[in-house]
Amino acid sequence: MGEQKYEINKTVLKEFYEELMALEDWIPFEIKSSLPLEISMKLGSKVKNKDLWWNKIMEHQRANPYDDYYDYINWEIESFLAKYPYFEPIFIKK
Repeated sequence: MGEQKYEINKTVLKEFYEELMALEDWIPFEIKSSLPLEISMKLGSKVKNKDLWWNKIMEHQRANPYDDYYDYINWEIESFLAKYPYFEPIFIKK
C-alpha cells in the first residue's frame, strides 16, 4: 500500500481557478476534490475543443498503472507536474 506524497495548498489553489477551467487536459483528482463545487462543476467550461479534451481524459484513465489509491494519486500528480510545472505551487510535498 502506498502513502500520499502530496497535499493541496488550498490557499494557492484559488489563484489557478481560471487556468484550470481552461486547461485542455485532465486534472488530478486531488485538485478536483479540493475545489469548491461551483468551480469543479465548471472544469472544462472554457475548453475550445471538447472532443479532444474528453479524449485526453479517457486516455489518462486508461494509462493508470496502479490499483492502490495512493499510488494512483501520486502517479497522477507527478504526471501532471511533469506536463504542467506551472501548477507546482498547488502541491505541497509531504
